[in-house]
Amino acid sequence: DSCTVTPVTEGDKVYPADVTVSVLKAGGRNGLASETLAAFRDAGFDPGSAGNAPDKVDVSYAQIWTTEPKNPAVRLVASRMGKQVEVVKKAKPGTGVVVVVGDGFGALADGKEYVTASYDTEICSPTG
Repeated sequence: DSCTVTPVTEGDKVYPADVTVSVLKAGGRNGLASETLAAFRDAGFDPGSAGNAPDKVDVSYAQIWTTEPKNPAVRLVASRMGKQVEVVKKAKPGTGVVVVVGDGFGALADGKEYVTASYDTEICSPTG
């Protein structure tokens, strides 16, 4: 699971196909990470990896772990996670935008078709 670091300029539109997403499960529901990753793939995102969150992580609904909360890729993914998603500033143990889902997470929301970058930055895009 890898992605290519892609520069984004202020004003650029970032679409799901530009964004790699990885999903970690923090809860007891079997298959939740892979089901959620498949839903992101079906919504047009590039699937990264699916796995388990580190032990003792307590997420009841969903979080996005990122060092850059205002990144357009993070904002786009967050728009698909519903109003309850928390964006947490912390190192991410995965490829692309890292989503951590708990047992309370249901399905993706409709969310935004794209997000416009509000500053120059980088996103993690599909390789190749």
